[in-house]
This record gives sequence, structure tokens and C-alpha cells, in this order.
Amino acid sequence: MDGPIHILGLIICKTEVESIKYNFEIRIRKIRTIFNMWKQRHLSLKGKGTVINSPTASILVYSCNALDTPENIIKETDKIFCEFLWNGGVNKIARNTMIKQIEQGGLKLIDMTS
Repeated sequence: MDGPIHILGLIICKTEVESIKYNFEIRIRKIRTIFNMWKQRHLSLKGKGTVINSPTASILVYSCNALDTPENIIKETDKIFCEFLWNGGVNKIARNTMIKQIEQGGLKLIDMTS
């Protein structure tokens, strides 16, 4: 058995580089596709936060919990989330504020680093 092994939705390969490619890069492309679809709808900030938390972040959460997630994947994911949230511009509200609960003035965004 030379090929990758599929276990509980994850792909385990002989090398870590291959495992990262199959488990994260494909999911990141899927997230970009979802964001491109939602960009056409001109959502509010809260609506964009919902899109980030619900259909997109959940694509990565299981893989991140089950596998050792490289730092560059976390940074790339945060960058993609910020680009979607701010339409490719600079952050207008600090990331630490955005991940706070709604009652504390945040949007309850997922924090990929934690």
C-alpha cells in the first residue's frame, strides 16, 4: 500500500509535506471559492463574519484539531479571512476586537491561532 490513507476525512501520507498539501491546501482553495461567491453579495461586516465562522472556518477546524497545523497555514488562513472581511483593504478594526464576543463589541470571529 503505497498511496495515502484516508481516515475519518483526513488524508495521511508518508511525508508531512504531502499531508499538508492534501489536507490544507485543498481546503484553502475551497474557502477562496466560497469567498469569491459571497463577495458578489456585498454583505455587511456582521454578514461577512457569519460567512467566515459558519461555512468556511468549519472546513479547516477539524483538520487543524486532528493534525499538526503549520504556522504558515494559520497565517495564510488569517490573511484570507481579513481580505474577505475588509474587501482586500487594511484592517479597520483590530483583530483582537473582532474575535471578542458580540456583547463586548466584537463579531465573535474565529481565532485560528488559538
